[in-house]
Amino acid sequence: MVLPSPTLRIKVGVQWRAFDDGLVVYVSETCETHLLDTAWLQALVGFDAAAPTAASQGSLHQAPAITVSEWQSLVDLKILDAIT
Repeated sequence: MVLPSPTLRIKVGVQWRAFDDGLVVYVSETCETHLLDTAWLQALVGFDAAAPTAASQGSLHQAPAITVSEWQSLVDLKILDAIT
C-alpha cells in the first residue's frame, strides 16, 4: 500500500459517483468530468465521506496500492488537494 504524501483530501466542490464499471468524478473548479477505473473506488471511499457530495470534509484512512505518481495525477486533475 502506497499512501499519498503529503496528506491529501478531496477538493471542495468535487462530486463523485460509483458505478459497476467505474467512477464518474466531477470537478467544479475546472468544470471537468473524469471517468476513473473502479480501482479508485476504495481510495475515494477511504476519505470517509458521509455522502459523495460532502467528500471534501473527509480524511484519508486507508488506500489501495496506488503509486505516488497516480496520486499526483489526481492532484493535477484538481480532484485531490494537499492538506497544509
